[in-house]
Amino acid sequence: MQIHESISLKKLNTFGIDVKARYFTELRNENQIKEIFSSEINPGKSFILGGGSNILFTKDYEGLIIKNSIPGINKISEDDENVIIESGA
Repeated sequence: MQIHESISLKKLNTFGIDVKARYFTELRNENQIKEIFSSEINPGKSFILGGGSNILFTKDYEGLIIKNSIPGINKISEDDENVIIESGA
């Protein structure tokens, strides 16, 4: 896992707003979560970004953007009325 600096978020939001994240990383598995918070970079604030369709960036983000790219959908349980699933992203 790498933490990058000054990354454009234009392709990561459906509005296509060209703003930058001071720091950026992408999660591909659950173990990387611990790595992020034990890294030398401590931006003070962070934001977990999914598909980018429910966010409107209006200015650069001065913290760490964590892009959730953990794959998979798993059925946890099912009964006559409910299905419980978990999703990586």
